[in-house]
Amino acid sequence: MHNMKRLLVTALIMILLNSFAQAQWTTLFTFDSTVSYTGQFINQDTGYTSGWFGQIYKTTDGGANWTKILTGGQTGVTSMVFTDCNTGYTVGASGVAKTTDGGYNWTLLNISTTGYLLRANFINDTTGYVVGTNGTIIKTTDAGMTWSQLPSGTLISLYSIYFPVTDTGYVAGNFGTILKTCNAGLSWTQLPSITSEAFYGLFFTDCQTGFAVGNNGSVIKTADGGLSWNFQNSGTTKWLNSVYFTSKDTGYICGMYGTVLKTTNGGAGWTHQIVDSNYHYYEIDFISKDTGFIFGEKELFFPHSQGIVLKTTNGGQVFVAEHKKTGDNISIYPNPVHRYLTIEQGDANAIDCIVTIYNSFGAPVYTSVLKGNMMTVDAGGLLAGIYMVVIQSERYRLDRKMIKE
Repeated sequence: MHNMKRLLVTALIMILLNSFAQAQWTTLFTFDSTVSYTGQFINQDTGYTSGWFGQIYKTTDGGANWTKILTGGQTGVTSMVFTDCNTGYTVGASGVAKTTDGGYNWTLLNISTTGYLLRANFINDTTGYVVGTNGTIIKTTDAGMTWSQLPSGTLISLYSIYFPVTDTGYVAGNFGTILKTCNAGLSWTQLPSITSEAFYGLFFTDCQTGFAVGNNGSVIKTADGGLSWNFQNSGTTKWLNSVYFTSKDTGYICGMYGTVLKTTNGGAGWTHQIVDSNYHYYEIDFISKDTGFIFGEKELFFPHSQGIVLKTTNGGQVFVAEHKKTGDNISIYPNPVHRYLTIEQGDANAIDCIVTIYNSFGAPVYTSVLKGNMMTVDAGGLLAGIYMVVIQSERYRLDRKMIKE
């Protein structure tokens, strides 16, 4: 009887392990010396990814093999949008670049703006929007040949933009800011918000129902076109970067320290899918209800981060134990920063750390030692743009993105 019970238990464990193995996010691709901030799959076979140093990688076999292709001089890529298999755009430190031959050649477009561009959203083959720092919103209606500056009514950084339909669009940014247009961007209205946290990801399942995600595990939802918002319990305090819904009920969020969340009830509850603190995930995208991709990085010593692309073909179900990481309690604020940046350790037994700030080309522009719990960095001499703050101690290494306005 004892042996029979043992056999039954062993069989049950094998069944469970098999089910877990069949339902998960798997690593498609890793690549050195870059960060995969953004990416997109056009279909089951063709996909692209890019990141910090502007390298662009392409696959035509569903991610089994990847080829490094030309960058067109673009650096600090933070957003990538393809309108078909051949035509695509990247947004980053150099502005907006365009390809018309499947990514093999890129041309920097002529755009007159002082903002650092952060996120793009094209609603069809010719009409697209880009947002960035200094309240920047620009629009093209001729596939990028010309761009017009739109009146956002704010000077704060805007991180995400989404148009559920042609005329109605939403923008999310710093200090809990959410903007809305009902006339294709001619004018924007600031919507009421319930938090001052920055929002980095935005998605609407229809004109009325949408979600914004950001700092400290913040997830908010509206069901009335942004007139009112309610907090959703994400179950985490991690920095959340991207949100995507495959239906009105099923959605996904990815963020820092391996955070991947899923809801099957319209955001009423979120479950953790992957928790591995060695990874940071910046963008999540689905091409069907079950097949999706995550773009991010594995922590190495910057600027030698290892980009990573993950894939699921069954909705990403996975059960992984959490690995606690020392150093998660370091805060960097304000972010974006105009002049003075504060770096604070919440650990009562804080140890000395080396703090280095790198520009989008991977060159160090600031180095100092954090002694004790807090230090102030004068960032007034830095040019506007995106930087990487690397904090290194004998116990941990931490990378944080910083925006200088």
